[in-house]
Amino acid sequence: MAITADIELDGGIPLSGAYIRYRSGYVKVFENEDGNKEWKLIYDVAVYKDQAARDGGDDPIKVRGVDHFKCDYDLETTTNIPTLAYENLKLKGVIANSVDILEKAA
Repeated sequence: MAITADIELDGGIPLSGAYIRYRSGYVKVFENEDGNKEWKLIYDVAVYKDQAARDGGDDPIKVRGVDHFKCDYDLETTTNIPTLAYENLKLKGVIANSVDILEKAA
């Protein structure tokens, strides 16, 4: 899975139809001020000009506002980490007009 979306590159340059793909993630527990534990997913995505650039082997575009995030992780209900990352990214307000792309298995 991947998504295409409109984003703003570093320097404020708009890019329509950027290809965004989950790259990696890990779950970490944080202890808040009350001593309660909070589980978080820390994830990275790769941003490409478009799907053809990714398929052609181009390096990802470095976009500080889009490529690294943290979100809540529920130990009881989360079953698919990449899907959680994509859904969270869509809520961040740093992308617009997102479209889910189902990729063929390699």
